[in-house]
Amino acid sequence: MVQRRRLRLLIPDRERQSILTSAGELPSLDVDLSERETTTAAAWRVLPSVGLSGPVLDCFVDQSRASVDDDVEVHAALVELDGPPDGWVAPGGWEWAPLRGPAPRVDPGLESGFNERIAELRGDRPVPELRVPWGREGWYERASDWIATVLRAEGRPAPTEIVQVRHWGISAVMRVDTAADRYWFKASFGPFRREAAITAALDRAAPGEITRVVAADEERGWLLLEDIDGVVVGEDPAPTRAAFDHLVDVQLALAGREEELRAAGCPRRPISELPDLLRVALDTPLLRALDFTPRRIEQLIARLTEAVDAVQAVGVPDTFVHGDFHPGNAMATPDGIRIFDWSDAAYTNPLVDVATWASWFHDDQPRVESIYRTFHDARAEKLGDPPGTGLDRLDRGTLEAVAGAYHTLSYVGILGALEPHRRAEHAEGINEFFTLLDSATPP
Repeated sequence: MVQRRRLRLLIPDRERQSILTSAGELPSLDVDLSERETTTAAAWRVLPSVGLSGPVLDCFVDQSRASVDDDVEVHAALVELDGPPDGWVAPGGWEWAPLRGPAPRVDPGLESGFNERIAELRGDRPVPELRVPWGREGWYERASDWIATVLRAEGRPAPTEIVQVRHWGISAVMRVDTAADRYWFKASFGPFRREAAITAALDRAAPGEITRVVAADEERGWLLLEDIDGVVVGEDPAPTRAAFDHLVDVQLALAGREEELRAAGCPRRPISELPDLLRVALDTPLLRALDFTPRRIEQLIARLTEAVDAVQAVGVPDTFVHGDFHPGNAMATPDGIRIFDWSDAAYTNPLVDVATWASWFHDDQPRVESIYRTFHDARAEKLGDPPGTGLDRLDRGTLEAVAGAYHTLSYVGILGALEPHRRAEHAEGINEFFTLLDSATPP
């Protein structure tokens, strides 16, 4: 099915005006996404048709509702620009209107974020502390200047184009092209800002095993990475074993480097703490919405405690885990698999990584079973463990109960650090992983 975005453009200026159509509505542009294209990238592609080129301050897609017509699924998206370029002339039918005038009507799923931004632009509301840096005026220019400075210091050609590719609550990704090469820039939000330091430490500890780091600004959470010649694994089953093999190779290469990675900000998250942490989380608004009875909560905690005890009894030591290991974060290259996006990295039980890979295929249970077998086989062969002596001793329900709780708590932390209107982008993760624990717990 074709994915179409109806871009509702919020184009303010420094005179507290914004562009509206002659009907008093936000101007709109329709664009069809190409394969694996993000809404932000599509916006950059279509904005030149009206004389604009970004930068984008906010890009929020209403995933709660869509219209479907002739095999085309249409989602509305609010795209706020950091003002038009000097000398820009609005297309016919678009005109400047004071922000103090009546607020234009927007799609219901966009109202919350839009109303907040209008109040800020009018000066009626301060910018929230949770606002990500890339959602603030001037950020694109500051990041672009840093990229150019880094490349110049490395003796590399200057950027010819810096394009925003993904712009959402947890990160901003930009493609950087020069006359000679391509690079990728990434900035991460508060809880994941450590990714820059962790990735740089990984590159030092296991050179050639991950994406090559050109530079890292650890304080701001900025990364500049070399391009990878390859394709994202996606739903292709062929590279699954190679991906698990490579993950274990990285873990083996990091043996004895925990102190360095911990100094870079990589946390320890022992599974022994999960039952107590989950009990606390179940009393927060984010999980209270799941509406479990007190009796069911006690059943879930008891099942999780039992599962944690069973996993710990196997004696598999904690190791460095990716934390968000799935086919979208692995690339098949001529030199083998390369794994990227280490924002969720931690020291904990290795079982948490198989659950995220399997979550991509939860509707295909035979494939999920195959993924778990592949995980066990890769660890047994790489680590020299005889079959039946590691995590493969345990049933899948026990592993999924622990992994489900672990990732649920990760999402609770993520959602709590996001602006409220952006939480819908990741709310599905809580439901998906909590379901693993819930399904593994008898009534």
